[in-house]
Amino acid sequence: MNGYSAGGHLAALSVMNPKYGLDQSNISGIILNDAAGLDMYWQSTWINDPVTQKDASPIYFIAKESPKFLILNGTKSLEIVVKTNNYFITKLKEVQP
Repeated sequence: MNGYSAGGHLAALSVMNPKYGLDQSNISGIILNDAAGLDMYWQSTWINDPVTQKDASPIYFIAKESPKFLILNGTKSLEIVVKTNNYFITKLKEVQP
């Protein structure tokens, strides 16, 4: 799967959040390009409900079984996107060294 910006968020979320019912073992990898919204709890401005924010955030569903990721940022990427992507990578490396 692959996605850019919000599409990256949706690609990761749909695979990682078990409520969507996708079998992660059938996904060989996810490519994210300037993915936004990987942690809606930390960066959300659209809702103040922490449960909903976390449910919409791929970062809270990182697991050993998660597919491998290729995460790309451009030289003109928004600082918040780069920061969130780097934090996602840090959390991912905790379970997938």
